[in-house]
Amino acid sequence: MGHNGTEDKSAGLMEVTSRKVRRGNRAPDVYEIRPRKDGCGVDLISDGLRRGPIWYSGPDAIRHAVAYAKYRSLSHSRRAIIRVLDHSEGLIEVA
Repeated sequence: MGHNGTEDKSAGLMEVTSRKVRRGNRAPDVYEIRPRKDGCGVDLISDGLRRGPIWYSGPDAIRHAVAYAKYRSLSHSRRAIIRVLDHSEGLIEVA
């Protein structure tokens, strides 16, 4: 039993005992983090971002982009798939 009457399942499912709400059948949010063509930081790209890509710069740009993608998907009760790409469009890491 977890916080506020919830039980955390290992497969990413959460069951709320008081309301019998189950989550886990929703499609995950997919995010890509790509370097900008001008070389100044990275862009966080997703179909769920209504206003287009979000630009991050500085030494912690990738860390901040990943943190925002995780926060945004958790606030929508979805799992996040985060792909970090390099300059040659090669996949570096999937979080």
